[in-house]
Amino acid sequence: MAGGALNSKVFEYREIFEYANDAMIIHCAETGDVIEVNKMACQLYGCGRDNLIGCKVGDLARGNESYNHEKAVEVIRKAYFENTLLTFEWEIVRPDGTFRPVECNLKRLGGKTSGLVLAMARDISDRKEAEQQLRAKNKYFKRLLSVSSDGIALINSDGIVEFVSESVKSITGRPASLIKGRLIFDFIHPSDTPGLKNVLRAMIENSDKSFFSGTISFRLRHVNGGWRNHEANYKNFLGSKNFNYVIINFRDVTDRLKREEEYRQRDQDLNHLARLSLAGEVSAAIAHELNQPLCAAVNYFAGCRNRLNREEYSRKDVLWGMEMAQKELERAGKVVAVVRNFTKNRQQSPRSVSVREVVESAYEIIKVQIQNSLARCNIDIICDVKVFCDVILIQQVISNLVANSLDSMSDNENSEKVLSISVCCLTDAAVEISVLDQGGGVPEYLKEDHFDKSFYTTKEGGLGLGLSLCRKIVKSHRGTLKIGDRQDGVRGTKASFVLPILRDAEKNK
Repeated sequence: MAGGALNSKVFEYREIFEYANDAMIIHCAETGDVIEVNKMACQLYGCGRDNLIGCKVGDLARGNESYNHEKAVEVIRKAYFENTLLTFEWEIVRPDGTFRPVECNLKRLGGKTSGLVLAMARDISDRKEAEQQLRAKNKYFKRLLSVSSDGIALINSDGIVEFVSESVKSITGRPASLIKGRLIFDFIHPSDTPGLKNVLRAMIENSDKSFFSGTISFRLRHVNGGWRNHEANYKNFLGSKNFNYVIINFRDVTDRLKREEEYRQRDQDLNHLARLSLAGEVSAAIAHELNQPLCAAVNYFAGCRNRLNREEYSRKDVLWGMEMAQKELERAGKVVAVVRNFTKNRQQSPRSVSVREVVESAYEIIKVQIQNSLARCNIDIICDVKVFCDVILIQQVISNLVANSLDSMSDNENSEKVLSISVCCLTDAAVEISVLDQGGGVPEYLKEDHFDKSFYTTKEGGLGLGLSLCRKIVKSHRGTLKIGDRQDGVRGTKASFVLPILRDAEKNK
């Protein structure tokens, strides 16, 4: 009975050994020879059981300096006499001459006198290939970082630079070794340090939330002592188990900002030139507009003087004449103020303003030219909403479009010189300002080019700045400018531009 139970156990262990997922080989502890193998061992080595049993362990090794018979016997004996589990990597050879990397576990089998060692081997070819690919990728990305014009840094929660790419030398003049391990704030301009600290503090406080990213601008001290402007994209991985850093990708934008400032100054000068050009075109009309109140004021003052020269005069009449003269001078002052503001070379100054105010103030600038052209102007403001714009620049757009309309109607009969300025909301987010005339329609070259040219003019001897600058001004306000034939059955042109409506949350800014 006991013998039957023992045989049953032996059979059970034999089954486990035979069908194990790992290759199992039983070695002689003294010589390393193969005593027994299972099916997975035959599959791993690529030969049958009869070919494996009795083989010397060195015959199954790669046979180079690292993997040979002597080293194999040495590690087998160590596992046997120390009775410890040894884990290591090995390389075997197959009958076709190919080599395979394996991971081996060695353990003494039985007691001190068994003389046997059990080896469990697992093919790790796929893992080795993946590791090799990973090393190649790491090498590739390391090379990529070294030639990148951007700097990449890893910052810990204390603001210490744990890693910085070698490209930092071309950006700051300092090698990476002099930056790594130091506080990032040591290199930041004092005025920009509080903002960067606030960003880092926010990332620490939100480290338990989903990763978030953003952008920030700051000045870095160059090794030559100067400050350079930088832009950075950051992504927060603080709180991550395996990567507890903030990644910062930064680049020097000093030269770009300088070019942008030069372009901005050029556009400002062009805008100023266009306003001066328009002011020149309406100068005669403006002089006429000023002449009326000034002459009226002179007449009122002359009347007051004549009354004062009489022996008897009415104080009430003199005061009335002086008040009327004052009103006429104030009227002239308003004309001068409008022209001065319009022609002044100034920084762009956007603000929250109603569309009605913009349109009506633009009309004040151009109304004299409209009157002198013997034209009629209808203003139709269907919706009055708030926009965020530079009033002077949008006045310039409207004035230029009106001036073009008047020019296109110059050959019309007086009764047909009618233009309209209308305002309507296209959507809840966009308002359209249109200038419609009864001229000859859109010129063919405008239909063909559609603003492809930098400058063009509709007037003989014109500067060619008007429509081009109108487009640039509207675009700088995140809007669009269109010119086309009227679609309401009336012959003429519709010039319109669309501006975004200021949202309620932004109106108080």
